[in-house]
Amino acid sequence: MPFSWSGGSTYYVTADDVLNFLKISNLYTSTTQYQQDVELLNDIIIPSVCVLPDEIILGDNKPISEYKVGEEVQSGSDIVKIVKVWENPHRGYARELKALGMLPIRVTANHPMQVVSGRGHKDLSSSKLVFKKAEELVPKRSGKLGDYLVMGISEGRDYPDEIHLHRGMKDWRGNNQFRKYISDVVFKLNEETAYIFGLYVAEGWDNEDRGISFAFHEKEVEYIEKVRDYFGRLGFNAIVRKVNNSKGVAVSIDGRILVDFFRDTFGHGAHNKKVPDFILYNKNLDIVRAFIRGYLDGDGNFARGKYVEFMTSSKVLALQLQQMFARIGKFCALNEQKREKIAVIQGRATHQHNIIKGRVAEKNRVYFDGNKIYVPLTKNEPIWYEGNVYNFTTENHMYSIGNLVSHNCDYIDVITGRTWGKKFVQNEHYSIGKPAYLGWYLVGSPVYLQHFPVIPASSTHTLVHLGVWNGTQYEEWVGTMVEARWGSYWIDNEAGILWIIGWYWYMGYEIEVSYYYGYNSAQTPQMDGQIYQLALYKSAKMFLDNERYTAQVAENVGGIEMERFYNWVSAYIDKLEDAVKGYKIITGSWVP
Repeated sequence: MPFSWSGGSTYYVTADDVLNFLKISNLYTSTTQYQQDVELLNDIIIPSVCVLPDEIILGDNKPISEYKVGEEVQSGSDIVKIVKVWENPHRGYARELKALGMLPIRVTANHPMQVVSGRGHKDLSSSKLVFKKAEELVPKRSGKLGDYLVMGISEGRDYPDEIHLHRGMKDWRGNNQFRKYISDVVFKLNEETAYIFGLYVAEGWDNEDRGISFAFHEKEVEYIEKVRDYFGRLGFNAIVRKVNNSKGVAVSIDGRILVDFFRDTFGHGAHNKKVPDFILYNKNLDIVRAFIRGYLDGDGNFARGKYVEFMTSSKVLALQLQQMFARIGKFCALNEQKREKIAVIQGRATHQHNIIKGRVAEKNRVYFDGNKIYVPLTKNEPIWYEGNVYNFTTENHMYSIGNLVSHNCDYIDVITGRTWGKKFVQNEHYSIGKPAYLGWYLVGSPVYLQHFPVIPASSTHTLVHLGVWNGTQYEEWVGTMVEARWGSYWIDNEAGILWIIGWYWYMGYEIEVSYYYGYNSAQTPQMDGQIYQLALYKSAKMFLDNERYTAQVAENVGGIEMERFYNWVSAYIDKLEDAVKGYKIITGSWVP
């Protein structure tokens, strides 16, 4: 089933629909190759609006090609589940997008990325967040209008305060893991533990079946003692030994149970290092800061007090650290330094990984806006690619590629440039802007919602939730404050603008919003038939355009007839696209 769309009702365009349509038009009479044609249509109709296979998606922290339905991905500030996975063949040009301080990402030309446009930072607070196809994105140049990509900042989750490692496993000698008086190992998930874990990700490794180790310089006595004291209180014996012919010191802690936990939790080998979710997404930002402090004490370089740098060969770790710094209000710029895959060191051929350098400086050219960072696009270049590409459908219809927010792709959404059907977004966060006036009349302070048009939640309330931060919590306004132009707030549904009434009292306040959005057939009843027709004709044209079609056309189809029909289909598609794109839901709202 190559395409489905759900609005007021559900329509399906199948391979049978397309082939029957072509048969009626006397452009297709093949019966011997029918099954092959069905397979061809299923291949080419599913939209190639996707991501190249090696792109890292945070959540379950792996390349997009390895994800499965039910697994979790980061989607802007949220963590959401995957409800469908797409895998499509692609042969043609894709796009490589590079934003300032972000690792480059590679997507197909029509893959939609979330952007905000402007000439500079002053424009961004009042600019609208939209989704644009990759091929349409405009790099930002000084003083000129250009696009900023959007990095989502995770809101975080609650996690248990303890991590239990239970006894019963054997050590590398086959003996019982712990001394008799130890029933299990309990890591208290606090700042001290987070610091030690950060130090391990920077300087630690696992010794196969024996235990774990940390590497330090002999002068780093403070760090050596912190590790010995921490694991000593857990009942382990930390052994300190000098590394031969160097000034290095190794601190080793024996314990098979530690090997299993540290390998699964933090990765095995430098290029596989990672941050566990209970640190990365922890709501307690003191734990996040402590982990970063431990990591930087191990691998950081503090340069003249102006910035801090680190280097890693793990792409996942680099992206996670960038996310963690964003969560504490800092922007971490990443730069990948490519190396030869094979190098000869001391006469031996050694496999090398690229190095990613991270730098955190006080001054940068990005713009923080609540739980988002706007990052100027610096390059948008075509690249040739042949192979499979991948895409998700997620719970909120978005996911982040290398920390940059993109839209998952529905066939009809891509064709029309609109979001059809009813979708829900929960707990978006914004800052209230400056008031706007129409003459002397106060219209309100605008909040530009990420998604639009807004679909009313009920006959009495447009939003599901509107919380205004009062210093200790989000105070609920839906049902308690008046929703009207003369009341406390009102919503321009079509434009997706929430107006807060109240002079300068609320300027700069943080708010939290949950709402439904999208277009549906209840608002435009003639849409159902035209969407079906558009999908059918677009699919037929894809089939006619395919190079394999010429070998399957019936012999009695004349060239002039074929060309005439093809031109008619193309013209009718243009007409339908104009009609569908032209639908505008009238809300009666007016703004200055």
